[in-house]
This record gives sequence, C-alpha cells and structure tokens, in this order.
Amino acid sequence: MPKKEKNQHCLWSYDKDYINEAMIDLDKAGIESFRENRIGVYFLRVNKGKYDDTIKFARKNLDAKRIGVVNHYGVRRHLNDHSLVYAKIKDAKKLELGWENERMQPRYIREMLDKLRILSNSRLKLRVNANNHAIEIMVNGNKEDYEEEQNIILSYLYENMGDVFENIYKCEDNGRLIKKDYTRKRDSVYNLFDSSFLASGMYTPRGNSIVPVPDDELLTVSGYKSYSSKTGYQRQKQNIVLKNKDKVIINGTIELYETKKYAYTWDAEKKTENKVLPFESSLVDNLSYNSTFIIDDNVVKITTNYTTDREATMTRELPFGVTFPNEFSVRNGLLPHPLKTGSYSGVIEEYYMRSTDGLKLLHYATHSPYFEIYDIPADFDFVNNNSALNKASAVYDIRDFNPGDPKLAPVKDFIDKAVQKLELTNKSN
Repeated sequence: MPKKEKNQHCLWSYDKDYINEAMIDLDKAGIESFRENRIGVYFLRVNKGKYDDTIKFARKNLDAKRIGVVNHYGVRRHLNDHSLVYAKIKDAKKLELGWENERMQPRYIREMLDKLRILSNSRLKLRVNANNHAIEIMVNGNKEDYEEEQNIILSYLYENMGDVFENIYKCEDNGRLIKKDYTRKRDSVYNLFDSSFLASGMYTPRGNSIVPVPDDELLTVSGYKSYSSKTGYQRQKQNIVLKNKDKVIINGTIELYETKKYAYTWDAEKKTENKVLPFESSLVDNLSYNSTFIIDDNVVKITTNYTTDREATMTRELPFGVTFPNEFSVRNGLLPHPLKTGSYSGVIEEYYMRSTDGLKLLHYATHSPYFEIYDIPADFDFVNNNSALNKASAVYDIRDFNPGDPKLAPVKDFIDKAVQKLELTNKSN
C-alpha cells in the first residue's frame, strides 16, 4: 500500500535566487522546506501541518511581486489572493476560460462582479475552473480575515444568481471547499420547502395535503360548467438566502396557469344541462413569494408573504353581467382571491412540530382546516436528515377527526394548541 504524502506544494516563484532566500527565511522560522523545479517554475514543498503557517509567514515577510502561493488543489495563485466562494454554473456550455478577462465576460457576470465589489468593498477577481464548469471568486488584499465579505457574496449569489449557479460553496482561504455548511443545508431546506403549504398548492393543487381543495358541493351551483381542465406551472425561478444557522429565506417567482373548456351551463334547480357556444377560460397567476424559515431542533415556523398578478381571460365575451364563468379554481385553497384580473397579496403562516417521542411530525397552517402527520425516524433532523418529508402523510380535518385515535396520541397536545391558533380565514387582501 503506497504511503500517504506528508508534504504539499505551498509557494512558487520564477526566481530561483529568491526561492532559495525564502527557504532560508522559513528555516529560521522553524519551517523545513524542499525545492522543486518544473520547467522554469520553482516550487517549495512543506509538511502539510505547516502549510497554513507557511502561507501566513510568506504574506507577512516575503515579496508578493517575486513569490506566490499554491492553493489546496495545487493551483498557483498570487501571494495575497484569498479564495472566498466557488460556484458551479448550471449551463456548462456558457462557461469560457476567457471569463477571467473582464472584456470577455458576459454582461450578467460583469454586472454581478461590479455589484459584489460595491457590496463587499473589496478588490474581487474571478477565476475559471473549466474542468468542473465552475468559477471562483477571490479577493486580493492584506487582511487575514475576509469572512464578512465572504458572507455578503454568498447571500447575494443565493438571492440573485440561483438561475445561473447550481451549487455555491464557501471556501477556505486556501481554496478548499466547505460543502456541508451551505450546499447541504440549502438542498435540505429546499426539501422542507417542497412539503410546505405554498409548494403543495403550486405544484400539486389536487394532491393530498393541508391545502384545501374545492368542495364537490360547488358543482351543484348553477352556472357554466367545464368539461375539461388543465393546470400547471412554468417560468419558475427560486433562490435561497442563508441568513444564519436558524434562519433561511427562500424567494421566487412562478407562473401558475389553469385553463378550462365549456360547452354547457348547469341549472341546479331543474337539474338540467343547457348547451352553449363552446369557449375557454384562462386563469394565470404570476406569483412572487418570500418564505422565511425559522428553524429549531423540534419546531419550524414558515411565514410566506406573496403577491400575485392575476390575469383572467376568455376566448369569447359572455352575456352581460358575467365577468368570468361561475366556477371555482382548483387553486382557491392557495390563492383565495376573486377570479378576475387584478393584483392580490396574502400571508401564509405554518408550522412543523416534532412530537415528544420524536417519531411523529405535525404540520399545519393557521388558516387551513387541515393538518397532516408524518412518520419520521428517531434521527430525523429538519436540516440534515429530512427525507421522511418525501413520503406520504396522513391528512386530517381539524373540524372532524377522532381525538382518541391512538395514532395521534404523540401529537395530541400539539394539535390542541394548533386548534387555538387556527383562524380558518385567509390572511389576504
């Protein structure tokens, strides 16, 4: 079995005499180094345990014009280059090595860097890793700590560039990626979002969830009745902002649509159908939302503020006084607004509460008459292990359920508290 390498490249230079001087200075500081020559480029290797100390010494004592550092992955950098953020681009075909030259950068990348330079007040520069289809954002400076600038960049990229980058990583100063702190949490919180009231109403309005679905009794009301319908969504953009370990914000935009075809009206009193000239209706919601997650070990609170620009249209004009077919929308439970063109807004407040025995999870929204229960493993964690949310839940009507059901015993106290919070009227205007 081959021995593990104990040394690694740390410094480099084109100047042989200066690299020799650096070796002497390092030796005086108690750091043993070894020189290598690779076609006119000279490298110093040091013990891995002395790597960080060597870079700190070099930045403090050596000439940045004559010597540089070698990052964690063996890439040559300028002496005072500090790695901040590494981001993999979604569309690899768009990435070009020429992006390192500002004149070759597409406008959205150039504008992104200009904005980040202003926000961080730093001399930022961009490097390209073509093999991994990624960019690295660095700063050249003399400070020891750039954590504040790093967090500013991360927040901006998560909030504004989620449609460009598929993975965004925090870096150590030497370029090493810190994956678990950001990417894992980001993906896991998206998983939590996908089981939320908002996501259920957007993606699966007819699905089994706590979002109210139209009551079949509405079909008995007189008026136009559709014989077919189609619902879906498109043009979705979504970003995440990691404020801190306990607070996450997901914001986005999405176009929700619902089309229906009509060829008759229903007379509920006479229980008869009357044929009419066929037409179609279209209900499109251009939805913008901002969901704030407050995450504790056993409780998650999600507060979603949303605005929708609704467009209600028909393929032909209906008789006077009828502005839209007298029928419900499948998304009434999510967006309880008039079926007519206009701008509407609302607030959704919901909770996930883990049972005291740790094996059940209660999920409810304060304006919905439904709650759901998930079976979860003992090691369930809202951030690091929440795959149980991908499985089906048991949905109950708060107005009509058996409080003595043994399946509900672990969360019975939570349900009682939830009932006190329920408003059963949407916070909307």
